[in-house]
Amino acid sequence: MYPDMLALQAFYRTPLGQLAAATLGSQLRAMWPQVRGLRLVGFGYATPYLPLFLDEAASCVALMPAPQGAAACQAPTHAGEGASRCTLVDETALPLADESVDRLLLVHTLEHTEHRGDLLDEMWRVLAGNGRLMVVLPHRSGAWAHSPRTPFGAGFSFSFLHSKRLLAYHGFHFTRLARALFVPPQYALRLQAYTKTLEKQMNRFMPALAGVMVLECSKQVYIPLHKPKQAFARPSFFNPLPKPAPKPVLAAIRSCLWEK
Repeated sequence: MYPDMLALQAFYRTPLGQLAAATLGSQLRAMWPQVRGLRLVGFGYATPYLPLFLDEAASCVALMPAPQGAAACQAPTHAGEGASRCTLVDETALPLADESVDRLLLVHTLEHTEHRGDLLDEMWRVLAGNGRLMVVLPHRSGAWAHSPRTPFGAGFSFSFLHSKRLLAYHGFHFTRLARALFVPPQYALRLQAYTKTLEKQMNRFMPALAGVMVLECSKQVYIPLHKPKQAFARPSFFNPLPKPAPKPVLAAIRSCLWEK
């Protein structure tokens, strides 16, 4: 079940939510350093992270599932506030054309949805052939996945192998993995001055304590490697093989005997 939109907004307005957005956002930006001219879509509640790509992406919109609710997400312009970049959608029928998106960002989505398979199938449909999908998931062994103070602890948690198999089953090939939010949420604000150092060192020596996983995937497109089945049709037990044609020598001998 999706968390309420108001609860998500309230969390990201708190100091802990702002710290989480900044820490996780640095990992997202490091994995996608170049998005100039690309079509980017955020699904779930990705609005705290979309401003990282607004200045470069050709288009950047936020799609929010109906059970969660939606809130206005405006793009800043030089003259003031711009048009809204957010819309409410059905997670099993996205209002996008096939292969119309270059970058897909899923945040607060797979751990809450009840239609995980249908949603991933829709993501596969709208993603371009050379596009990339980035999924933010709560790590099962991390403290953030077990804390009711954060949205990452309100839904289903994943292990790396589980999430990798899930994505592969729905046509996505895993390419890269990043980890973030190592410091437990109850101590994150106290150690805020050392966040960058702790994140770097714990990512190197204690990766299992990560609170969040960031998986990047490419779209797996299968090419038929075999001919149609008709070319490999084999005679069954009830349709025996035809008798081979007689060899020329045997045919000549049999014709001579027949004439005599």
